[in-house]
Amino acid sequence: MLLEDKKAILEIESEIRKDNLEHTLFSWSKQKGISPKVIDRAKGVYLYTHDGAPILDFSSGLMNVNIGHGDPRVTEAVVRQMEKVSYVTPACATEVRGLLGKKLAEITPGNLNKAFFTVCGATSIENAIKLARLHTGRHKILTRYRSYHGATLGAMSAGGDPRRMKVDAHQAANFVHLEIPYAYRSHGPDWIRESFDHLERLIAYEGPQTIAAILMEGESGTSGCLKLPPGYWKKLREVCDRNGILLISDEVMSGFGRTGNWFGVENHGVVPDMIAMAKGITSGYIPFGALMVSDAIASRFDEEPMMLGLTYSAHPVACAAALEVINIYESDHLIENTRAMGAYMDARMEELKA
Repeated sequence: MLLEDKKAILEIESEIRKDNLEHTLFSWSKQKGISPKVIDRAKGVYLYTHDGAPILDFSSGLMNVNIGHGDPRVTEAVVRQMEKVSYVTPACATEVRGLLGKKLAEITPGNLNKAFFTVCGATSIENAIKLARLHTGRHKILTRYRSYHGATLGAMSAGGDPRRMKVDAHQAANFVHLEIPYAYRSHGPDWIRESFDHLERLIAYEGPQTIAAILMEGESGTSGCLKLPPGYWKKLREVCDRNGILLISDEVMSGFGRTGNWFGVENHGVVPDMIAMAKGITSGYIPFGALMVSDAIASRFDEEPMMLGLTYSAHPVACAAALEVINIYESDHLIENTRAMGAYMDARMEELKA
């Protein structure tokens, strides 16, 4: 590249960075003294700067871009839908809404056959909490310390992530947290049994008749990838069934092939009452989320209004993106590839340990 060209590119990037820093706020960051990378385009697993330099994108891959950047099949599906109808009130039915709901019912475990469409992971969690309270008539939600469920007030209060402290000194009411030891930091032969005993004690202290739901990540994500004790999800299911408590799996990060199955909870042989999802549902191409609910919960509102709603619920363009992304997972055998890559990574990690 000629020196003059490189100088011109640096000037372009400098102007873009300046506009971003002066007129937008950056998440989870101080706002002065930072120098964000300026991205021109993205394809596959790479981001590209304006001079064409590739950057291996571990960050977006970690969060949501499960199929990689720039898949033209998603673009085409979105354009086709926008040419038909780009937005319609959620009170209307559309073909793509029905097709996506049907596809999600096919890939989720058990009798989770109905979808309430949201706009992101946090709104999926918020509506799971509200629906649990509506369905049970109870008010408490039991969650885990060192968990993350989103950045809206309710979702942040549900999470046990310390980042909530500065904005959540008066957190949303009726969230109860429990501690779960994990293998890397736990000592002695009884740590698994102690985890189970702690769960039982906490529920007894709080009063099982007051607990609407237990909310757990299918697999731990941004709060440390902390593995639950073996059998813990089955213990949760047993406790919930015994006490009339709903079990919610937060699959916003662990869903759509991230753990070798469609959803992380499937690794534990358990069917929850609700699954909250987002991120990988559209591979991040368009903001979107969904809450899958069991037939028993859905039927509760057959004759009674379900008092939940979002202006952008079942957004047809987002539905089209999600449906195409799910088709890509299947046609490109990406769930199977996750298992193959997981086995490869495990083997190489064992070599490093040795």
